[in-house]
Amino acid sequence: MQRSQLARRGNWEEQKLLGTGGFGTVTLWQHKETGEQLALKICRVQNEMTEKHRHRWKLEIDIMKRLQHDNVITALNVPPELDVPRDTMPILAMEYCSGGDLRR
Repeated sequence: MQRSQLARRGNWEEQKLLGTGGFGTVTLWQHKETGEQLALKICRVQNEMTEKHRHRWKLEIDIMKRLQHDNVITALNVPPELDVPRDTMPILAMEYCSGGDLRR
């Protein structure tokens, strides 16, 4: 992804694409003033999802928000500037870990 294609919302800037999956993409965002980084998982095929897939997406986010374990990525609150309207699929904000995905 080229820099000109990256988004800005409030004090948050999209840094890079971290990965893609069957339904979503994960991007790295950084706060311009604090330097805080977080990974956002966003559903990219909302109109093509069955009700079963929508339920699974929401369940994954709910489970991640409740999990607290040293060996599991921590879910974070989505900053208001990065959040989506309630009538769209929710976003999962997570701590950013620079070591790569679980396959590495």
